[in-house]
Amino acid sequence: LIGALGYHKIENMSPLDSLYMAIITLSTVGYKEVYPLSDTGKVFTIIFIITGIAFVSYTVFTVGELLFETTFNNLLSRRGKEIKMDGHYIVCGFGKIGSIVTKELQAKKEKVIVIEKDPERIRLLREKEIPYIEGDATEEETLLKANIGKAKGIACTLTEDADNLYVTLTARELNPNIVIVSRAENEASVKKLIKAGANKVITPYEAGAIKIAEYLRKKEILEIVDFIINAEPLQYAIKQLALEKSHPLINKTLREAGLRQKYGILVIGIIRGDKTIINPSPDEILRENDILVVIGEAGKLTTQNL
Repeated sequence: LIGALGYHKIENMSPLDSLYMAIITLSTVGYKEVYPLSDTGKVFTIIFIITGIAFVSYTVFTVGELLFETTFNNLLSRRGKEIKMDGHYIVCGFGKIGSIVTKELQAKKEKVIVIEKDPERIRLLREKEIPYIEGDATEEETLLKANIGKAKGIACTLTEDADNLYVTLTARELNPNIVIVSRAENEASVKKLIKAGANKVITPYEAGAIKIAEYLRKKEILEIVDFIINAEPLQYAIKQLALEKSHPLINKTLREAGLRQKYGILVIGIIRGDKTIINPSPDEILRENDILVVIGEAGKLTTQNL
């Protein structure tokens, strides 16, 4: 536009001839000018060529660099998370349930990576800057990309029970110690998923209906439980304490451990192998590899070195 305007003003060319001169000059195609230029027109052409080509080259370079950098950074960032992320949770499927699971885990400051293959959902993951792996969660290669060997847990929230079953089988094989929670649409699928290796199977509609019924009957109790689990900022928390080898609490009774007196922490359960002891007695002797389920102030649970 600047070139066309310059030729029109300096050489009194028609709008079409002015535009033609600007285009052949800027593109350096070498076509003959409309008619010989005046000295002023020649000076304008020299300046126009130098500045015009420089401007176009800079624009093309900048746009190309931006496109390349964005694409490269996305790939590099995603690959970096594949390699470095550990102690994380994997969510298979970013549908209605998977997106809520992801949101809740991130709200608790947990590391999460989502496996999704739907282009529209992948676009949402990019917008929300949620780490993801693009692929099919039922494929072993995809789970390996998500570094399942070092993951703490996996949520199978795919829409088909058969797909969740396959993910459960594969995940248990790749990481025998991982915690697997799966959704199930059909009651008949629950036992199959448990046999396949799922630690917990939840039927969303049934679970929601049960909670509605329980809230109608036990409103106050459920409000207290929800407050403990979901209060923001967290005032109280429920956590696990593993008594690994040489832990100072091993072979002591709960009374001797004095967790409540010393730290204000209450032991509400003990997981001992396949057995779970609810509301353990003060005289219960703590053993190696016991997992204590404790409740207390969030600050004390995170700062105390137990």
